[in-house]
Formats: sequence, C-alpha cells, structure tokens
Amino acid sequence: MTLLSAPIEDLTTRMQACYLRYQKTSVLSEDQALLNELLAQHAALLAQTIIRKKLIGHHSADAQEVQQQVHLKLLARLRSTSETPLQDFPAYVAVVAYNACAEWQRQRQPRRHGLKNRVRYLLNHTNGLALWEATPRVWWGGYSKWREHEKSAALSQLQACRSRLPNTKGLRQLVTAVFSLASQPVELDDLVSLLADVLGISDEVIALENNFELPDERSSIASVVERRACLQQLWNEVRKLPLAQRRALLLNLRDHDGGNQLALFHLTGVASLPELAKTLEFSLEKFAALWNQLPIDDLSLAAQLGVTRQQVINLRLAARRRLARHLNPAKLF
Repeated sequence: MTLLSAPIEDLTTRMQACYLRYQKTSVLSEDQALLNELLAQHAALLAQTIIRKKLIGHHSADAQEVQQQVHLKLLARLRSTSETPLQDFPAYVAVVAYNACAEWQRQRQPRRHGLKNRVRYLLNHTNGLALWEATPRVWWGGYSKWREHEKSAALSQLQACRSRLPNTKGLRQLVTAVFSLASQPVELDDLVSLLADVLGISDEVIALENNFELPDERSSIASVVERRACLQQLWNEVRKLPLAQRRALLLNLRDHDGGNQLALFHLTGVASLPELAKTLEFSLEKFAALWNQLPIDDLSLAAQLGVTRQQVINLRLAARRRLARHLNPAKLF
C-alpha cells in the first residue's frame, strides 16, 4: 500500500477547506449547514475509511459503534468555544478515529491487543528489525533497511504468504518469515491479523449467519436475553427518577474496574446516545463533551450540579432506594 492514496489526499484537501469556511462563518444557518457538510460529507468518510481498515473482518455494528463515538467527539470539538482552531482538521479526525479504534480493540479484543504489544516489543528490541510510523498513526514493520520504502505489502500478498509460513509458535520465527516472503514492509495491523490467524488467537464473538448451525446453547441465550430485559426494565425506572437523582446516579455510574458503566445501556441497545443525552436533559453536544469524562467523581459532579458533594451522595442514595423498591439493580450497579 502507498503512503497516501490520491482519493484520500483529495478528501483531506476538501475537508480542510470546509473547516476553514466553518471557522469564519458567523451566521447561524450557514454555521449549521457547514457543520453538517463537514461532519457528514467529509469527516465521516475519512473516519469510515480508517475504521473499516482497522476493524477489518468485524461486524458492521462494531464499526457503527466506533463511528458514532468519533462523531460525538468531533461534534464536541467543533462546538467548543474554549478550544483554539485546529491547524489541520483532517489530521485531528484521523487521530480521533485511530484512537477510537484502538480503545475499542483494547476493550473488546484483549488477546489480539496483547499479541500486538508483543509484536511491537519484538520489532523494537530485535537487531535488524524495526517499527516505524510511515504516515501519522500508520505503523509499518520490517527489516531496518526498509525504512525508506514507500509501499507496504498488500493484503493479497500476505494472504499468499499464509500457506508458506513455518509450522511454529515462535513469534520471532513467524515475523521474520513473513518479512522474507513479503520482501517489503508490512503494516502492523495487517501483520498482527496474519499472526493471530496463524496462532489461533481470537476474541471474536461468532456472528449468526444464514444457514449457520450452532450447538444447543439455549441456556446461555436465555441468560443474555434475560439480562437485556432486566437492563431495559431498569432503564425504564431510571427515566422516572427526578432529574437531579438521574444525573447523580448516571454520571457517576462505574463498573468493577472504575470504567464508564453508563455505556452498558448504549452497547446493549437499550438506549441510544441521543436518548441518554435526553434522559439527562443535556444537548447532544454537551453530552458528547462529557462522554469521555465519565464516570465523573462526586466533587466534580457537585460543581456541575451546583450542589455539595454530600448532596450528590444523598441524591444517588435516594435514587438507588427508589429503584430498589421496584426491582433489584444490585447486580447491575
């Protein structure tokens, strides 16, 4: 693959021009029209290109989820009045898209993520091998002497290498064999995908396809359906809480690892991101700006709500008690 294809270069040029027009406009209607053009016609195409490349082989719903995260991040940045204008908006879009994909892979594909880290370490700490940034956020691996190459191996070349690789689990032997067969640099993500296939490393959940027969897992399916139904019931009760209790509960909602538990409603399809924003009575832009900060600690939340930290705690406790009278959310919260 070449460093930068002509269609992408043309897209980034048009995107930057649109961004500069958006920065200069002061008329609300023109501002909204340019915002829609910038996000829907330009940024979305670049983000889709990156996401499809990074999440190749995954279900379209996964790509859509990441795309939505990117959209919210970009919308928050463009609507922010405190941020300085960007010098290179297409580069910012690319960074946001790459980061969103990396975070998705870290959370959803821990085994592949671990393999990628091992490959990175191998390339950076083995004499004669190297890992370098060919273009922003795009990493190539190969022999050190290949750093000046302008093209990397195509996927078809790597697929042809698959049957000729040695029968070994040794990572160094496999990596050097790939480079020898490809005779040119290999994009890191393509290399990891090939190695994951060879080594049988997978985090994937099997998708249901037409005529695909599965073993009898009715008990597992029933538990998934039951859990989603429970979440739906919980969400219906949460929406009935007073606004202050809703905010105190949801904005601080965290999982066992301290992560954003509110995302569970979105990831399971119980509530879309716009619906989450509506339930908290925030604009989509404000909610997008808060999303990456979740969960919010009590002190920061108190400042947001204009109350004391103890009042936040009391509001959340009242919300939990009210929910407990209608259902048992203990396992979810």
